[in-house]
Amino acid sequence: TCMAQSYNLFPDVCIEGEIPIERSVGTSIRKGILEAKDSGSCLDTNFGWMTNKDMPQVEVVKKLQMLIGNLFVDDIRRAIPNTKKAQIQLTEPNLFAINPGHTYPVHVDRTKWYTCIMWLQTTNKGSMCYQENFGLRLHSSPIKIQSATNYIKPKVCKYACFPSHIPWGMTPNNSAVETICLHMNCMAIPKD
Repeated sequence: TCMAQSYNLFPDVCIEGEIPIERSVGTSIRKGILEAKDSGSCLDTNFGWMTNKDMPQVEVVKKLQMLIGNLFVDDIRRAIPNTKKAQIQLTEPNLFAINPGHTYPVHVDRTKWYTCIMWLQTTNKGSMCYQENFGLRLHSSPIKIQSATNYIKPKVCKYACFPSHIPWGMTPNNSAVETICLHMNCMAIPKD
């Protein structure tokens, strides 16, 4: 009998999780969202609004950024042992909102390592995060065998972190309320 070995080549590590948030913390998050929206650093967009990445974020966003960042660092160090000595930095945090009936356009954060999204307000009909495989496999894989699109269903306090080179966007918001997410990027600096 022939012994074969299978393995993933150049795998992309993706992380999904949920954070249990107490009601009082949820209330302060909603107040922080309103504060951020009214802060003057909010930009109206064709899909809704977003806070300016170049401006300081409100306190609740800073705390959420640190929480998600710590969870990401713990998870990525377990998944990729070579990151144990790396300095991991969280960059460009911001909030974005998708109005009912709108989508967040697909894009790539080319100069970053990982992208993290956390749903702060959504429903089961809110915007899902989708990731596309625009590589050569898109044209060589049978659709029903290996999909070229991955969907992450929305849920309040759910987060997803994935390599920034993967094109991503948000599906149409089919709910009656805004889908509001925290978005940030991560960088890794190797240390000897």
